[in-house]
Amino acid sequence: MAKVYLEHNPFSGHTKCTIDGKDVSQKDDFLRCWGNPNKSFLQDWVGEFFQRLHDIENDDKYEVEFFGLPSDYRDLENVKDKFCEENSGIKINLVQKGINVKSSEERVRQLRALFDEMQKNSPYDELKTKELRENFSNALGDEEEIGVVATVSSGKSTLLNAILHEDLLPARNQPTTAVVAKIYNDKSKHEFRVSATDRDGNFICDDIVGTPEILDKLNSNKEVSDLKLFGNIPNIKEYGLRVVFSDTPGPNNSGDDTHKQHTYKLIGQIYKPMILYVLNAGQPQVTDDKNLLNDIAQEMKKSGIQSKDRFIFVLNKVDELNTQKGENAYMAIKNLREYLKTFDIDNPKIFPISAYLSKVARLKQNRKSLLSDDENDFLDTKGKRFIENEERHLYKFAPLSNEGKQILDAIIKDAKDKNDELAFADICSGVPALEIAINEYVEKYAIRQKIKLSIETFKNFIENKAIKAKSINNISKSGQNREEIIRTLESIEQKLKDGHRAKLMEERIREFDFTNSANQFLNKEKEELVKILGKLSNVENDMDEAGAKKYISDFKDQLKHFSMRFIAQIDEKINLGLLKDIEEMYEEYKNYAKSIISESSDFGKAFIGEISVESLVDVNLDINNTFNSFKKTIKEERTYSTGNIDKAWYKFWTWFDDEYKIHKYTTEKEIFNAKGFLDEMIQNIYKNFSPAMDEVRDKILENSREFKDKFLNDIKRLKKAMENNTNKQIELLRNKDKLEEAVALENQNIKWLDDFSGKLDRVLEI
Repeated sequence: MAKVYLEHNPFSGHTKCTIDGKDVSQKDDFLRCWGNPNKSFLQDWVGEFFQRLHDIENDDKYEVEFFGLPSDYRDLENVKDKFCEENSGIKINLVQKGINVKSSEERVRQLRALFDEMQKNSPYDELKTKELRENFSNALGDEEEIGVVATVSSGKSTLLNAILHEDLLPARNQPTTAVVAKIYNDKSKHEFRVSATDRDGNFICDDIVGTPEILDKLNSNKEVSDLKLFGNIPNIKEYGLRVVFSDTPGPNNSGDDTHKQHTYKLIGQIYKPMILYVLNAGQPQVTDDKNLLNDIAQEMKKSGIQSKDRFIFVLNKVDELNTQKGENAYMAIKNLREYLKTFDIDNPKIFPISAYLSKVARLKQNRKSLLSDDENDFLDTKGKRFIENEERHLYKFAPLSNEGKQILDAIIKDAKDKNDELAFADICSGVPALEIAINEYVEKYAIRQKIKLSIETFKNFIENKAIKAKSINNISKSGQNREEIIRTLESIEQKLKDGHRAKLMEERIREFDFTNSANQFLNKEKEELVKILGKLSNVENDMDEAGAKKYISDFKDQLKHFSMRFIAQIDEKINLGLLKDIEEMYEEYKNYAKSIISESSDFGKAFIGEISVESLVDVNLDINNTFNSFKKTIKEERTYSTGNIDKAWYKFWTWFDDEYKIHKYTTEKEIFNAKGFLDEMIQNIYKNFSPAMDEVRDKILENSREFKDKFLNDIKRLKKAMENNTNKQIELLRNKDKLEEAVALENQNIKWLDDFSGKLDRVLEI
């Protein structure tokens, strides 16, 4: 039996594995798991671990001890169970090594405190720069966005009101989200405040008290582009940052397309924000959501558990199911699973809820507003049924983790101990279980990532300064060493004057061209468009009015989906691709210079301006007008008969019937000229598509030119800085007294750096 020890620290990205005491962490089989920098979290590679282990050992029994966070252990345990189920001859005994885990919130607090200490007490001015402050702020950003997407009449606004414990957002049985409304969890607020801006960023209102009337008015105002709501969301934790709910337009919302693009961007984001997809339990299958669900399915197929964990399907309005017809939560979940299966979405996380029950129960608990007669009647009837009937205890269907179930059990116990019917009705609604799942995701993924990135920001700067300080200390050890270094520096000085390396780099920069990479992406998208148009062209030429209008609607939806997905990908595919090439070139030159240069520069993501395309394809089709434009009238000759065809002299009973006659007449019928429609539409699409592609290419060229100008100027600055630094070091080395003074100072600096690094390491410990 192989004895395996697995250690994983998500904050440092460190993973260690031993088999029978021998370290195998660097074996190729395991490096394929965690050797990729993009796979620093256990959830990114754990699905492969036991298979890799078995490939190496080929044993039938394993003893595996895990040292790491409990949530990581749970994921490891789930993968182990699945592996053993699929490989019945293999037995794995998995145990967790006991640890005392520090909360993520405490780690974030410590990091912010350490950053403040660095800014106040660091002996190095280079650690107090605007650049470092911006990098740290970006790494430990104080916001985590959660996208809330919904089909029509799913009760999205009601759910958000339940989460807010306030009846603020307008709720109607029609698409209501015309703007991207962002709801910020701000624990400092005693009431919800609202701000709204137009497309140009001008305030329509700023930091006013949010009321249902004001929010309804703002939501209906066509001038409003962005709406922000700030307030304390009671059951959503902070963890040292603010959770932001993005109330985004759904797939069947008729609002501004630029707002819908936000939905597509959230789904495709590299950092994988959580998405709540809200559906109506009575009508989970909505035609308009098919394109969006296909995109979600593709995201869920990506490697790693997080790709699946981030999508939660919220099955709302369970309270409206007709139990007399056999409708219940169990059947609704089953039906939704089968529906999602058609999109190749396996084992989705489905949370059945009654947002309305939760909302009215919380409003009555808070006593902030009087309930209507209908709301009171609902609590007295359906609310009591939820409490009394265990089949309606929706929290029992929630796919929570063990830790999540423990939290929920404590909430249930508290409600029962207090005999609090309203609290228990709220629990039965399923919404508290959903809130627990949201908190778990934020802590499990978002916080870890931010902590890891912020630590790396510190380390990158500090390590460079520590190396410099220690090198000066080494210089003082012997005169022979000092003279040798002087000669080296003089050689470097001469090379800098010659500028050979800089000239080569400058030449490479001037020749830099990103258009090939961009064209690959653009051509691929064009091929996708051709494929879509090909499928849409496979249609009968003549259709009746009903069939034609359905076809036009589908044509419009397919192209709109393509356009939005394309625009959403531009930032990810092109901007980040260009940035990667730029950073690689810049890093190459920095590596050449960093041993002697005292300062550096960084292009950050802000350098690359956002590429956007206002209109990619013309999909503003009015269905009725389009049908009328391409309809044609055809004439059809028809016949009808009168009289008795069987009349005969020998059939005396037919003697009094009319003679059999055939009559001819002509009718007119309106049909849809599909071929004419396709010819014109495809021509217009390609006519619009080509300029859009040219716009993207022009933006790329513009960005490339900006980069070249900035880079070339930066090389000149770096070269000058290196020359000055080299001269200073030569002068210092030639003056023994000044050298000793500098070394003493640097020794103090080294101690500060070592102490500070130790504090950082303690933040990472688990």
